[in-house]
Amino acid sequence: MGMSNKNKIPGLLYRKIDLHLHTPASKCFDDKNVSPEDIINKALSEKLEAIAITDHNTGEWIDKIKEASKKRLVVFPGVEISATGGKKGIHIIGIFDPSKSTKDIENLLGDLGIKADKYGEKDAITNDSPHKVINKISNHGGIAILAHANSKQGVMGGMEGNQRTKIINNPNLIAVMATDFNKKKQKKRVVDFLDGTHLEYRKLAVFQASDNPSDITDGKHSLEGIGSRYTHFKLDEISFQGLMQCFYDSSVRIIQKDEIGIYKFPKIISLEVSQGFFENQRIIFHNGLNSIVGGKGVGKSLIIEFLRFALDQFSMDKSILKDHEDKLEKRLESFGDITVEFELENGERYQVIRTYDGSENKIECVNLQTSELYEGSIPALFPILAYSQNEVIKTAEDEEAQLRLIDYFIDSGVFKVEIKRLSKELRKRDILLAKSIKASSEVAALKKELHTIEEQLKNIDKTLKNKLFTHMKNGEDKKSMFEKYMSFHDNIVKVIDNNISDLKHEMVKPQISEKLAKDSEIKKAKRLSEKSCGIVFDSLKSGREKVIKSKEMILDDFYKWTQKFDEIQKKYEAMLKEAGGDKRKLEGKRRKLDGQKITIESKLSEYNIMLNKIEDIMTDWNSLLDQLKEVYNDYYETRKLKFDDLSLKSNGKLKLELTHAANREKFKEGLLVLMKGSRIRKADVKKVSQNLMPREFVNFVINEDINSFANIADIAEENAEKLIDMLNSKEELKDVLA
Repeated sequence: MGMSNKNKIPGLLYRKIDLHLHTPASKCFDDKNVSPEDIINKALSEKLEAIAITDHNTGEWIDKIKEASKKRLVVFPGVEISATGGKKGIHIIGIFDPSKSTKDIENLLGDLGIKADKYGEKDAITNDSPHKVINKISNHGGIAILAHANSKQGVMGGMEGNQRTKIINNPNLIAVMATDFNKKKQKKRVVDFLDGTHLEYRKLAVFQASDNPSDITDGKHSLEGIGSRYTHFKLDEISFQGLMQCFYDSSVRIIQKDEIGIYKFPKIISLEVSQGFFENQRIIFHNGLNSIVGGKGVGKSLIIEFLRFALDQFSMDKSILKDHEDKLEKRLESFGDITVEFELENGERYQVIRTYDGSENKIECVNLQTSELYEGSIPALFPILAYSQNEVIKTAEDEEAQLRLIDYFIDSGVFKVEIKRLSKELRKRDILLAKSIKASSEVAALKKELHTIEEQLKNIDKTLKNKLFTHMKNGEDKKSMFEKYMSFHDNIVKVIDNNISDLKHEMVKPQISEKLAKDSEIKKAKRLSEKSCGIVFDSLKSGREKVIKSKEMILDDFYKWTQKFDEIQKKYEAMLKEAGGDKRKLEGKRRKLDGQKITIESKLSEYNIMLNKIEDIMTDWNSLLDQLKEVYNDYYETRKLKFDDLSLKSNGKLKLELTHAANREKFKEGLLVLMKGSRIRKADVKKVSQNLMPREFVNFVINEDINSFANIADIAEENAEKLIDMLNSKEELKDVLA
């Protein structure tokens, strides 16, 4: 990161390096006229930034090559040693700090018992085993590497069994060089055996280097072969310590020569602030930005908060969000602008300008290539993970925050959308099921009440019985039946109106991009779709009109018949007036009971419809719950895979564990809200939330299964009964189901 184009820190970049080169100091080099300058010039022409000189059992040319390089590229001193083992010996490379010299290599060779008269000879084998060679390279301060491990003179190609396993697991062995990276389909490459998944071998960095082979003679080395194979190492400055870090963190810092092109990633280019703490500053970020480092009070946290503000991505933690808002108010101030430029993986560049006003905070995003305004979600286009120091600590303490963090590394949106959809459908079924359960508990009481009223009416009818009364009674029954049929038609109209309303809100027409708006086939599809919508709406509207017309016909018949019934009613009223006394009171009571009977019958009819549907509703409800459970399970498995992957990639530095449905706090809190005001103990509520899953618990409540509930929840039967009764008596049973 830099405050301007000057003094930019280079940061981590992929450097092209060949770590296995021979010079004419190796007796199997094909052209003895090649000079140190020729080797340096060839390396530079191949755009190599560093090389390792690793001649067979000699360091003779190291000082010559270092002098010829004139610091134009980094030269790592090294040597290729032939150790005892296999059929023709096992080759091991030692690489040392660039400050080391020919003398340092000769000291190592002396320790290995290789004398000067054997320098440069490929077949000069030390009496030491590969284990001892690796340990001695390490003792002399070098990096021990297995040379061309897949060949007959390599550990993987020339050795077998426990001998090979022990060498691979030697802690002083730092890396492995191989030449079989192009055999991807076989999955038997050295890198596949040493990726950490093989039971016998630990994970090791595997890279490729040229060993500068000769095109003329097999088994010899040449100038032309320099850079024919190489590896990209992610380094700031090319150094011995940096190289060691790459080997220890190989999954992040080492990329083979054919893979560099596919490693493209989104990045923040710059941030510009119009006023406040960073007034008129343009901060330029390095391509590999992953942290901001600096002294106290220089504005590290402020940069994070400004990036978050511009890119519309805030912390979910309330205290962190409050701190974010305070920083904007004090360090940016009203009507300050923040401009952020960023680039996507495909190279498209965008510029975001956001103005702080404390309320709307207007945001504008432009595609710099096309100059078109982007009006979609910026977090969806360019998601970032930005954390202040305090937030890192809070995340380490908060399980919810850790799950939100892991969700950035997986496609969690797919699961969240499906969970939201299923939850919405379940809420609808909760309401229907709650009504149906309520209906089933009230039907028995209503039937009993209806039988009582019918018996009372029967006795009143006997007392009032005469010819005129019979006419009157029949007329009232007919009137009631007319009203039921008219109400039936009103309900049909209501259902049609609800369907029309639902269709208008739920049928979302596909949005056509400008690109396809003029496409003839798409235009036809749009036209036919609109026609289909029209057919459905017209059909419903037409049906509605016919239903209303049918009701009007019934109403006409009702009005005509009412005129005749009015005559009977007048005569009946006159008879009651003349009779007076008890008969008049009885008639009043009969009419009141008749009204109650009609109301109860109407309710029973409504409840019976619900009860007829309860099995279907329960089936739908359980099916949706099964689907929701499956989505949550898939979500968990996807998260767990990422947890396991990160644990593996960290080589044991991170120990991440994820347990399915382990956090029952929301379940417990929901129960406590439902039981507010009751005398049910909190300890029992805690036991219920710990010992039962919510779905299991709700099924016990619905089925009023007190014994099973008490046993599994581990609470007293008396308390289980009290809890189930209290929840079933809730006015809003849908909240219990939810």
